[in-house]
Parts: sequence; structure tokens; C-alpha cells
Amino acid sequence: MKQEYKNWVSTKISYSNEYYENFLFKIYVRLRDWIDSNEDLERFIDNKELYQKFKFFVYCEYVLPTTKYDYNDMDIDQEYYEHYNSMYSEDIINLYTYFRDYSKSLNIKLFHNKGDTSYPFIQFIYSVSDYNEPFNEEQKEEMVEDEEYY
Repeated sequence: MKQEYKNWVSTKISYSNEYYENFLFKIYVRLRDWIDSNEDLERFIDNKELYQKFKFFVYCEYVLPTTKYDYNDMDIDQEYYEHYNSMYSEDIINLYTYFRDYSKSLNIKLFHNKGDTSYPFIQFIYSVSDYNEPFNEEQKEEMVEDEEYY
């Protein structure tokens, strides 16, 4: 699979002067900038590693969807994940829509297959970022008090 992945990344896009590598870099920059612009998200990997993971993620989830991207490194705190999802899902859907439209403009069928959604992006961003505590002290105290009643 690694060789197929490398071949795909270095392939020239049909009817274009660009390669998949160029396309992926452009959408990666947009994704990276979006992550970095959000105060509650803090990447714990550097730009180079993020780019490598991003390319492989796109390949696994959208090019060869029978091979799913491995999120095993993701330590999920369900409460934080649900809050993160509710806070950022609309923005991530907008990012995904931009990526899909941009790929269509280059005649790439990426993000256009049946079943392709923005949900893997939600998971990917969560897997490469720490989501800072969304609750203030007063909310935490209320949660603890509520738990004491059960």
C-alpha cells in the first residue's frame, strides 16, 4: 500500500499542470491555518509531521476508502470530543466543502464518492490537536455538584 500511496501522490492530475502533491499541499495549508487560528485547538505535532499525516489520511479515507486511516493514537475523552464536535463541526464542514469544490475545479474526483463526508476530517483534526478545556470553573463546579446527586 505504501508504494501505491507514493505513486498516487506523485501522479499528475489529468487535464491539469498540477500534481496531487501540489493539490494536497494547498488544502493542507488551509487546514493547518484553520487549526492554528482556533484558540481552543493546539496542535501537538509540527508542520512537517502534520503534512505527512494529512496526505496519508486523505489517501486512506478518500482515495482508497477500503483502507481506513488509523486513529488509534487518539485518546478520546467523550465529553471533550462531543463539545469539540458541536463547536467546530460547521466550520469543518465548510472546509470540507471548499476542498471538495476545489478538487472538482481541477477535475479530481476526490471527496465526491458515495459516502464521502466531512466526518473523517473532524476525527483527523481531533487526533492531531489538543482540545483545550472548554469549561470555565463555574461550569466545572456545577458538573461536580450534578454528579453528586446521582
